[in-house]
Amino acid sequence: MIRKGVLKGYLGLWLVAFSILSICSSNNSNVPYIDRLLEMMKIPVWSRGIHGGTHYSAIVRIIIFFIGYVMIAKYGNHVHEFFHKHTFLTVIIIIATVILVNDGTIRIIKGCSTGVDSIYCYKHKSNVNYSKKNYEKPILLNGEFMLENLSKEEVRFNICLLPLNEHMKDKILLGEVVLKGKEKKNITLTRTYISDSELWSGSGFSRTFKFALEDHNNIKIINLEHVLGK
Repeated sequence: MIRKGVLKGYLGLWLVAFSILSICSSNNSNVPYIDRLLEMMKIPVWSRGIHGGTHYSAIVRIIIFFIGYVMIAKYGNHVHEFFHKHTFLTVIIIIATVILVNDGTIRIIKGCSTGVDSIYCYKHKSNVNYSKKNYEKPILLNGEFMLENLSKEEVRFNICLLPLNEHMKDKILLGEVVLKGKEKKNITLTRTYISDSELWSGSGFSRTFKFALEDHNNIKIINLEHVLGK
């Protein structure tokens, strides 16, 4: 029969891993897994609606992480002496493992997919910015996308900007992209037909933009943060 100390040691490792994994997100959306889970359960993620006030899920993650860390420090030796003596290093290893496994799993799944499902977006190398000269219309919207086709087949798709508010009635086509099998490419698309009202979110100009990668079979959404125009 497994001793309680061993169970508590493994539980501590699991809690730390879970708290870290919950921060991760998929390649298409930068919304953390735990936020999506709470939204599915109809539990508020923020105290003032969308991205406003206190971030409840962040508090939950910190509490879970702290409990797990204490359990590793206290009961880790029941699992392995290394966990008890090197609690901080153990947590660092868990963090690195979770991040690598999350991204690696996404890439494997996309490599076995077809169409836009096989497209991987390097978000840290992708951005969107807008600017206008002398405060005159129209506004210049510029999107830079670092995309990679992880499948072996050529993929042809459109990139569209999805409506930001009620003033933007329809999605805006930015351009067509063709990526050969295993091809990685930096793509820049520019659109000038954007008005002030279409970019206005109510509390200021939009900071998060939703782009759709569309082919004849599917659609994938990519969220990108606004970078101030030059």
